Amino acid sequence: MTHTARLRLLLLILLVYAIPAYANNPPQPDGMFSILLIFPLAILASKSAGVEPLPAGWLGITLALILAFCTFLLTAGSSLATLPLLIVLLCAISYAIRIVWRGQGMKKVLLGAGLALWSLFAVADYVASLFNYPHTVLAVESQAIGRLRNLASAEDEFRNPTDSQRAPSPAFGTIAELHAARLTSLDLPPSHISSGYRYGEIIDSAHNQFFFYAVPSAPYKEESFLYQIVPGGSLLWSFVGVSPNDQPGRRSFAVDETGVIRVTENHRPGDPITREESRRWNPLS
Repeated sequence: MTHTARLRLLLLILLVYAIPAYANNPPQPDGMFSILLIFPLAILASKSAGVEPLPAGWLGITLALILAFCTFLLTAGSSLATLPLLIVLLCAISYAIRIVWRGQGMKKVLLGAGLALWSLFAVADYVASLFNYPHTVLAVESQAIGRLRNLASAEDEFRNPTDSQRAPSPAFGTIAELHAARLTSLDLPPSHISSGYRYGEIIDSAHNQFFFYAVPSAPYKEESFLYQIVPGGSLLWSFVGVSPNDQPGRRSFAVDETGVIRVTENHRPGDPITREESRRWNPLS
């Protein structure tokens, strides 16, 4: 087996094993897929122009190993990806220049320019995929549950006269009062929408009761995953100014002074909730 054949086999193995590696990581699959496509496109462009894809000998092997290592680092999608991304881009541009310089026929210019343009496009799509990584429905709902738990805990502390600076048996406080007392970091005004949920509160000082709820801001829609797979999907989301992170959850949640969080999937998104209505919901397991 020649050096070129070995390197091609290495890149194919990299492609196969990298797919499950990045499936659950921050870069969207379309961004990582765009980067991975640089390698077969470089091989095809070099072959079509009559140029060896990689230099022969140890130089080619070393370069292939460096590119393989950089690609695996890119699957992490963290700050470690900056240098590997730059290395992959420079290598791809160098390949494109090599094709134009050593290729045969007029098509070498088109092949080299095409590879260079795709490399720039792939890098831009990868960067966009890091910022457009969508929150799953479970993650969005978990955030809403966590906020309600935080508010319920803050209310328990607010009843302490030292914190509330009220009478020995103080009433419960609003979200604004809890925030002012530094018992919660949340600063959500009534009907405020955050991360796909609309939050509301009912504070009954006379009966010493509180009630907080979180309902989806809009009906849940099953989104197409094509933008996560097709190269350029994340870049398209960036240009149109819409983020998949705005996707609301499916379920509505509520909590009162009992500390029990209740949940339902049957409440109309965006509509307020009453205490009596939430008492008919199931406790969150």
